[in-house]
Amino acid sequence: MSLIDYLKINDNCRTIAVVGAGGKTSLIFSLANEFAKLKKSVCITTTTKMYSVKNTPQYTQVGNICKEDTNKIIGLSQQEYNNLKTKFDVILVEADGASRLPMKVPASHEPVIPADTDMVIGIQGAYSLGKPLNQVCFRPELACDILGCTIEHIVTMGDLQFLLNSEYGQKKNVVSDYRMIIGQIDLLRNYNLPKGYYGFSVNYNY
Repeated sequence: MSLIDYLKINDNCRTIAVVGAGGKTSLIFSLANEFAKLKKSVCITTTTKMYSVKNTPQYTQVGNICKEDTNKIIGLSQQEYNNLKTKFDVILVEADGASRLPMKVPASHEPVIPADTDMVIGIQGAYSLGKPLNQVCFRPELACDILGCTIEHIVTMGDLQFLLNSEYGQKKNVVSDYRMIIGQIDLLRNYNLPKGYYGFSVNYNY
């Protein structure tokens, strides 16, 4: 089954934002390739920062060069972003950052979800399971407040489920359709995900 079918993404979903940690970029590029197979023109962009890649026939990545790190792009102006809607069938937005850690709790200014988003996909990474919170979580102090635990707390599947479902976690500021993903699912062999969650194996070959 394709990711598009798995996540029940229909033709009305033109703008999809991905938030959280543990596979955002991989998920975006995987979706881009699937949409391209459906003959959709696909744009990949960000409202924060993401690594710049070479454009392919399957997708076009659009963003402004980050002055601090020219290997990354940053978000567009509102006018530049609005213009994308006239040029592409689907826009995939990396709307959160996690410094490549597998778990994330958003700060007050995060995530940065475009107002016209049709679907938000929240993701947390399985690599964080069984490890101390302060080693695997971006903004662990905030996670402690939300989960009611210490900084040395060992991360459980229940923690990831809670954050994916929480308005203080990946559902923060979400007013559109919403899907929940456990990334790096290849680390959980023979594991049955709870109802309503989807598993995704991260691929770093974009």
